[in-house]
Amino acid sequence: ANSIVRDIDVSYGKLASSQQNTLTDSLVVIEGNGGGKWYELWNEAAQGAGTEAASYRRLMVKNTTQPLSFYMLNLEHSLSDYQAEFNNAQNVSVFSYKAEGNSTLVKVGNNSKNFRMIGFGGSANASSGTASILVDHSDDFVIASAMFQQRPPTASSGTFAGDPVNPNTNYVIKEITSSGTETTPGWSQVVMYKRGDYGSSQQNTLFADGFESGNFTAGGWTVSGTVINTSNSYNGNANSAQLNDSDTLVKAQTTAGHTGILVKYARKLGANNDPGVHFIAEWSADGGSTWTNLEDTTGPDGNSWAPKSYGLPATADNNASFQLRFRMSGTDTDEQAYVDAVEIKQQTELFSDGFESGDFTAGDWAVSGAVINTSNSYNGNANSAQLNDSDSLVKAQTTAGSDGIVVKYARKLGANNDPAVHFIAEWSADGGSTWTNLEDTTGPDGNSWAPKSFGLPAAADNNASFQLRFRVSGSDTDEQAYVDAVEILW
Repeated sequence: ANSIVRDIDVSYGKLASSQQNTLTDSLVVIEGNGGGKWYELWNEAAQGAGTEAASYRRLMVKNTTQPLSFYMLNLEHSLSDYQAEFNNAQNVSVFSYKAEGNSTLVKVGNNSKNFRMIGFGGSANASSGTASILVDHSDDFVIASAMFQQRPPTASSGTFAGDPVNPNTNYVIKEITSSGTETTPGWSQVVMYKRGDYGSSQQNTLFADGFESGNFTAGGWTVSGTVINTSNSYNGNANSAQLNDSDTLVKAQTTAGHTGILVKYARKLGANNDPGVHFIAEWSADGGSTWTNLEDTTGPDGNSWAPKSYGLPATADNNASFQLRFRMSGTDTDEQAYVDAVEIKQQTELFSDGFESGDFTAGDWAVSGAVINTSNSYNGNANSAQLNDSDSLVKAQTTAGSDGIVVKYARKLGANNDPAVHFIAEWSADGGSTWTNLEDTTGPDGNSWAPKSFGLPAAADNNASFQLRFRVSGSDTDEQAYVDAVEILW
């Protein structure tokens, strides 16, 4: 991820006529954990050389999540479908791209995210009905200053720049989304074209794999028995990982330099699974010597995909020995589980409050009875929120544009609490009309602070009506709970 490459001219030389149209593999490939900075990547061939098949790419970036930046990209005159392709690539920046020819110069596709391209020019004449830049089912991107020099229809054919094309029949940018197609005309100069929120989906992604490569090698998995399934996948993906009987799938991923680790995946249990068959997702802080469950679930589950999200404790932070494992405990190949859309991320903050302001106004809390406590707080903080008898504390926080919501806080129950006194933390997806418990605990707890972390289901995602509430069900002021270090993350 920290590679630095400078001043590269990658060339395949001249091919004999018998070898023309035979180049099918990509010239430069960056995949898996590839990342870093590339300075001045250059390659060109005569437009009429006829040495490249349609599937050939001068540059292919696929299945990457690490930050990757190009400072001057110069790929020209290809006869293939696309000169450069970014396939399921995240966190890519291109600063200045010069290209020529009739083919599509850049394709950004297959759920690529957090992509930006700033400054794009050259004698670009996309063939009629096509675009110089194609964006296909991708999000959180920005393309700025795409200003090509179109060759007029009356111009002569150019070996290097390609044939002239009527700019009323081609496009600078063509975007394909789930709801349709957007285009900018060939004669336009594009100052900015964007979708989503560039930067939001980066979210410090450490690892992501939807198994779209068709193998486990690209993701650096350690496999025992698990296979790629091409007919049973999540959310429109092409592939998933299929585990039978006692198969396992392990990913070692350093979290060094990162805190607040979040694990996300989707899983589906086989319709024919015996009720005693276990699917287990777990993680290790010590390189696989010991494991902690994320979930251990049994039997069939209605033959449907279930997205999962788990915020991990501090032992997963800044850990070069972190591992994630999926496994089955079945006894025959008819007992299966499918895993897809695996992500390991550093959580991004939507809201946090340690009540250090000394009031509830700064955090925009709705308060009933709760007060600031200045002598009983968590982890060296100055303040906490104190709830007595039937007090409550409510935070409304939109999660629009965010998924994989995690709620974290620390709480301490009063030493004199009656065993029947309840401390309840809960969340709402409908603005407070209904509530779902995070925890409901009773009585005293040894007079110590307990940090808590909860991954919420999909109903909390992208929700403008999300709320978080803390409350106590006691009957007098001697029954208390303290709350501190509240965070809502994604």
